[in-house]
Amino acid sequence: MKKEEYIKALSFFSVSFQFFSLVQNALRETIDQGNEWMLVSEKEISFDDYGKKTSWSDHQIIIPLLFNFYHGLELFLKGLLQFEPAFKLKAKHSIEGLSSKFIKDNSKEKELCDFLKKYTHLGQLPQILKEFLTDNKLTINQLYETLRYPTDPSFSKIRSYLPIKYKGKEGVDFFKNLLSDIEEARKAAVAYGRKYEPK
Repeated sequence: MKKEEYIKALSFFSVSFQFFSLVQNALRETIDQGNEWMLVSEKEISFDDYGKKTSWSDHQIIIPLLFNFYHGLELFLKGLLQFEPAFKLKAKHSIEGLSSKFIKDNSKEKELCDFLKKYTHLGQLPQILKEFLTDNKLTINQLYETLRYPTDPSFSKIRSYLPIKYKGKEGVDFFKNLLSDIEEARKAAVAYGRKYEPK
């Protein structure tokens, strides 16, 4: 592999890892806070107090958190595929298409393939994400756009984000799994990339 191609792949990894780090830091805060959204108190809770005590809850951060995760995942996939000589990088790619291509060409990379299937193939998505797509009649490829804008491209249909909000304990379990999955995928990607390092 040419050195400049290797460096290009690493640049995609580097930026994707920064997006993943941001997501992981937010996930840790949400997990530590318990993803609380319903507070019980003998005293009246002010709007400001409620905001502070639930500042890391899913109903406050889930949309930008998932947007950053999927943007990081797109860059991550482009970094992985950059190691393949036949892959031509283009500005527009579907995340599902990129994932399917990597899985097809690298079936022996079990950790990476399992991670990609879990977050880019409808049949294997975590239940929270699957419900969100089903309720909004979306494909995986439309998910990214839906996390960017609260309406469809014609601005006529408003998206429903309720399936990914106010998840409490179920949300904590999802966040713990996502946190662990990102960490394992990062390690597997580093090992994968080292195989292509120019001598």
